[in-house]
Amino acid sequence: MPNVPTNLLPGASKRMEALSDGVFSIAATLLVLEIKVPHFEHSYTKAEMWVALKTVLPSFIAFVFSFLNILIFWVNHDAVGKVISRYDHKTTYLNVVFLLLISLIPFTTNFVSEYPDSFVAISIYGIVLLLNAIIACVMYWYLAFGSKLMLPAVSIQSRKKIWKRIIMGPVLLYLRKPPPKAVVMYFRLCRMCKFVE
Repeated sequence: MPNVPTNLLPGASKRMEALSDGVFSIAATLLVLEIKVPHFEHSYTKAEMWVALKTVLPSFIAFVFSFLNILIFWVNHDAVGKVISRYDHKTTYLNVVFLLLISLIPFTTNFVSEYPDSFVAISIYGIVLLLNAIIACVMYWYLAFGSKLMLPAVSIQSRKKIWKRIIMGPVLLYLRKPPPKAVVMYFRLCRMCKFVE
């Protein structure tokens, strides 16, 4: 076999895909582990059980919201992985930073579900999602325009069209006024659960 750097071999790309899939699946699994089942020290009635379930509602809503975000990031990551020939050093490091940020989603989800009215918790949650979106945009730009790693079958026109859609996601999400309906609904439900306790 010729003397080719390991990061240029197809096997190295498969290992990076396996690492990425592993981080995504662990992050998604950790989300559900943060939803704590209510415990009762004595016998309970149906009404007490429903009230106890309402106390877990903020965690459940945060889980669904974060799971969907992780799923969207994974679907896009997988789609890009199918149209590149390999990973080089820059792509590897960009991917590792992206995975680092993905692995922070369970922590920020737990934080915002514990403190749904806290500006700090909400801000940190939003910042982590925004950073994920930014690094995904940077990685796509590098693969589509800054390297020769994308398969030639993907035309420049297609790359530009996809780029416009990709870059508008984080811009519209975080600059849009008023906040997206899903976020508003999440915080209204959390406040409602707080008043039920």
